[in-house]
Amino acid sequence: EIAVNYGIKRNCDSVVILGDFMDFYGFSKFSKSRLTLEQFETERELGQDMLQLLQNTFGYVVLKQGNHDIRREQFIMQEAIRIPEMRELATYNDYLFFEGSNVQIVEAHRHITYGKLNGIHGHEYFGGGGLHIAHNRLIKTFDNTISAPSHRPESKILPNINGERFGSWALGCMCQLNTAYAPKNNWSHGCAVTEKDRNGMFEVD
Repeated sequence: EIAVNYGIKRNCDSVVILGDFMDFYGFSKFSKSRLTLEQFETERELGQDMLQLLQNTFGYVVLKQGNHDIRREQFIMQEAIRIPEMRELATYNDYLFFEGSNVQIVEAHRHITYGKLNGIHGHEYFGGGGLHIAHNRLIKTFDNTISAPSHRPESKILPNINGERFGSWALGCMCQLNTAYAPKNNWSHGCAVTEKDRNGMFEVD
């Protein structure tokens, strides 16, 4: 709610979700409780409602798949080895489709380009996390990068040998800060507003 209201205040005309929009905890390898399974049963409807709200509010929505988003597809594709008909159920776009939807789905391991800024999901670069997330992802991509999830906001700007400066912005999360699997943590909520000019130069706020 805070992020949506902030986007309205800043007159944003689009929304980019850099992954882990859906959790699909029910398809994860972790232990489940009855409560998590009940939440899993309503997850699709909640996801559709949120995407429809974002589309109605901002007009254009881009949803990039993260490692949590693909849990369902991976499970179905594994089961499709035994039951080929299940392959038809794997499409993320169909799963989240609602009437009038124009949400653009970006598959996992494909980065988003916004002028001279690249959007990635953190799991796409091995070793891109850790204590210094923004720094680690910058030296992995060697280019201007905005990424999620990091669960805490960080930024890092470094020059190359020619004095050209490149930056990395790691975003906070938009989930519950105190979860059953990580009740003690240093997470923070966060989002960003970006703007670019016709030359691809950009600002991250």
